[in-house]
Amino acid sequence: MTSSQTCRCAAIVAIALAIAVNTGGAAAADPADYKFLFLAQQTGSNGSIGASMRVAAQIALDEVNAAGGVNGGHKLAMDIQDDQGTNSTAVQAVRTAAANGVKIVLGMWSSPICLAVGPVMDQLGGLTIGTTCSVDQLVGPNRVAKSF
Repeated sequence: MTSSQTCRCAAIVAIALAIAVNTGGAAAADPADYKFLFLAQQTGSNGSIGASMRVAAQIALDEVNAAGGVNGGHKLAMDIQDDQGTNSTAVQAVRTAAANGVKIVLGMWSSPICLAVGPVMDQLGGLTIGTTCSVDQLVGPNRVAKSF
């Protein structure tokens, strides 16, 4: 991952976490934490892309937590899941995370994965932020309501 891609991923994490703070976050092991799901392919032929994105997200999260957290000292917690490049695995990860109180999913870079996850998370009352997903159904005027 290039420096600009790492910065972009870190910026996306920051935006998502700001949204988490403004929407009350989600349940985590420590009730004071705000937890989100980082979902990207970590294995297989494109695993290195997701792994680099995960590292960037972890750097951003660590920096925020080291600076005292957000919204009065709440720490950020990231659940990391490998979507294995398949829609079914991604959707199952999102459903499991939502059942555990997670309201924000970010990290996906594949438009098919975003198309599968976005409507599910929207239906479950959550928010989805894909890093490079750009098909009309995700960015056009008729996009899934809470997919970015």
